Amino acid sequence: MNTSWSILFSYHLGSEEFELGGLSGGATFADGVRIVVEQRKLPLGERILFHAEPAPGGEGLFPVAERLELRLRCSSCEAVFLNGYQSWTESRELEAEVFPFRFRRLFRPWINHYLLDRYGDACFTGRSFSKKRYHGCSFATLRKGKQVTLLAGMIEDRALSRIEWRSERRGRGYLSFLPELSSNKISGVRTLMDLVVLTGEEEAVYEGWASAADGFGPVEPGESLSGWTSWYDHYEKVTEADVLRVLDSWQRLSLPPGVIQIDDGWQQAVGDWLRVKPTFPRGMAPLAADISKAGMEPGLWVAPFIAEGSSLLFAEHRDWFLTDDAAEPLAAGNNPFNWSGYFYALNIYHPEVKTYLRTLFSTIVKQWGFRFLKLDFLYAAALRLPEGKTRGEVMRDAVAFLREISGEAKLLGCGVPLASAAGLVEYCRVGADVALRWEDRRLRALGYPERVSTLNALRSTISRRGLDGRFFLNDPDVFLLRDWNSDLNEQERFTLFLCNHIFGSLLFTSDDPGRYDEATLALFRSGYPLRKKHGLRMNRIGECFEIEFSIGTLCYLAFINLENRPHHVTLASGLYYAYGEGFRREGPLDLRPHQSICFLVVGETDFAVAGSTGMLFPGSEVERIDVDGEHVTLSLAPGTLSEGLLFFRAPQGASGCSINGIDIEAEEKVGLRLCVVEKRLL
Repeated sequence: MNTSWSILFSYHLGSEEFELGGLSGGATFADGVRIVVEQRKLPLGERILFHAEPAPGGEGLFPVAERLELRLRCSSCEAVFLNGYQSWTESRELEAEVFPFRFRRLFRPWINHYLLDRYGDACFTGRSFSKKRYHGCSFATLRKGKQVTLLAGMIEDRALSRIEWRSERRGRGYLSFLPELSSNKISGVRTLMDLVVLTGEEEAVYEGWASAADGFGPVEPGESLSGWTSWYDHYEKVTEADVLRVLDSWQRLSLPPGVIQIDDGWQQAVGDWLRVKPTFPRGMAPLAADISKAGMEPGLWVAPFIAEGSSLLFAEHRDWFLTDDAAEPLAAGNNPFNWSGYFYALNIYHPEVKTYLRTLFSTIVKQWGFRFLKLDFLYAAALRLPEGKTRGEVMRDAVAFLREISGEAKLLGCGVPLASAAGLVEYCRVGADVALRWEDRRLRALGYPERVSTLNALRSTISRRGLDGRFFLNDPDVFLLRDWNSDLNEQERFTLFLCNHIFGSLLFTSDDPGRYDEATLALFRSGYPLRKKHGLRMNRIGECFEIEFSIGTLCYLAFINLENRPHHVTLASGLYYAYGEGFRREGPLDLRPHQSICFLVVGETDFAVAGSTGMLFPGSEVERIDVDGEHVTLSLAPGTLSEGLLFFRAPQGASGCSINGIDIEAEEKVGLRLCVVEKRLL
């Protein structure tokens, strides 16, 4: 895949307008301005910086930047990915000539009534009613085969860059990188653009970006976490009794420690965070103490930058809120389904707002004892910009302030531009809210990119996989295994479960595990222990994905079909093992609509792990294995919950082996001699 780039810069000096095109490396003098395009070599590409300053002898006139654009031209790409504006914005890789749905003109009255353009970037970039307009934010990739070119901003904490894809024909086209410009006046040396262009295998280019950007901030990504959140079963009707019931189930079933997070519904109104609903009769501190006493981490949902129109906060402090052009409070959205309707955005630079938020977070963290905070609807902070500030600067100021006042609590950012959260939160949502069905066809028909949708969530989770563990840990939203209060079928529930475990590091459910039947509880347990995946490689035909990855020294192959039609794939020569299916040889494999499967690829070496029962990723519970002749010593990873059998490949001609001092006789299975041991004996 061949790429090349050039820069276009337009500015005015006094009453005269100028445009410079075809800029590349080096220094350039033009009317009233000196430009330096700096190139810094990186292992997989280069870092490109655009500096501008007034030219000597400008007679007191300063150039004013109007537009700056880097065009990365590609001669033969197969697929394009553009990162969406915020957590919920649909973000998926598409063929080079395919464009996503965006807002449709037919549904303009619905869009206006529910303020659907406020949740993403349509309210400031302009609504697109055309299928041929495709843009994103902060980073993008071009793909041909296994080679990926990454174009990514390096100063997204100061300027949220807009990236557009313009398709020409037969894989030809270009990405336009358009950085935000704050004060356009160039009165001294200014760096107006800073980005990287990296080419290589996918994991390598994301690692190269993270290394060059140094994570964008001081917070190291945390450890993988699992747990429960109330929203996707109880929604705004959650009660203290619901939380205690799930806490009891977690203890009774001896599930691993994790987070019990109370989502929206505990407060009397969004914005009135210190007024707790009567359905939490003891208040929040005793409930947080009960969760902690059970060995779990208490978590709480807060939307700190918004308030409902029905809230006391809005009634008593209207001057704390951002205003529109008519000097009226600026609505950040309209939710008459779970809330009272319109909700409004606080001005994060108002001194009294900062005092209010400091008091609120001190109460939640220090007095109530919550150590995990889900901070939601953060996009609202930057719906209106103060003069001289970019959207990137406002969002970064907002998230940095939350980091400061949260103390040592772990933070999950949600509804936030991802680059604004990078390095400031331990966890970040990377997809839309899942729904109780596969797709909401009405919201899709609107062309609404931030819609609640399981399919939308999965697309973004898969496509944003490169961020996980580099800028934060990815939250793919919840999985749902239950067969109550859900319209997802069995294949869809398993696909959601599998995708979250492959691509996510925050693994929450809203199910009460105490209500599972035996088979569903076994599937739930099969995801433990949480093991890090590495070496992710992906092939895609339409929306059927073939994913290779490793856990420790074991290799896995997953097929994920998000399409509404069957897919036919072929397993290459070899032996495979899958949860619930057991051993399988090479050959054709039929995937039903929305069905997925994950195989252990059985190694060829003596005593290779050949599979295990009860594990979503068979064999991954083996943390270490040492072989000395026919004697095998192994240890299981802490947190392994499943019992059942482990299979090992016996050496050719061997009658058996010793595993942890237990003599095992080899058995003939699937044309191989295997040593089989019960995990409970280890």
